[in-house]
Order: sequence, then C-alpha cells, then structure tokens
Amino acid sequence: MQEIKPPPSLTELAQLCQLSVRHLTRSYRISTGHAIGDQIAQVRQQHALTLLHSDMSIKAIAYTLGFKSSASFCHAFRKATGETPGHYRKSRYGF
Repeated sequence: MQEIKPPPSLTELAQLCQLSVRHLTRSYRISTGHAIGDQIAQVRQQHALTLLHSDMSIKAIAYTLGFKSSASFCHAFRKATGETPGHYRKSRYGF
C-alpha cells in the first residue's frame, strides 16, 4: 500500500503560495465565497470515505488525514455524517 502523507497545514499552504495565512484565507473567501477551512474539511471528509473502504485502522486514517487523535477524527466525522467512522464502515462494507 502506498504511504499517504498528511495534508499540509494552513501555514504550509500559505508558504507554498508565498502568502501570509491571513492573505490566503481572505483571498480564498473573496474568490470562492467560502472559507478555506470549509474546503479543507470537505476534502478531508471525501478522503476519509475512501480510506474507510480500505483495511486501515481508524487510528491510522485519523493520522493520515492530519488529525491529532482518532477521537478528534471521530468527532469531525460524526459531525459531518451523523455516524461514527466505525459504524459507517461496518454498515457499508461489513468490516
């Protein structure tokens, strides 16, 4: 299985764009009408759904997605979907 690196932080994204964090977040909101944090959360959520189809542990998925703990991942996942990652995986994939 290919090693998956955690996504860059907002600070790292700003550095890659050679902008300050403030300028990046303001410019993103002006150009898209959405907060960059909302976009990051949406991309993380889609990535989580893909990874939950694999045999990776919930803890490994959490760290892969850049969460500090599996509990914080579970909280964010439940907030977005209404169910825990384990329940989502079991109800859809049976494992």
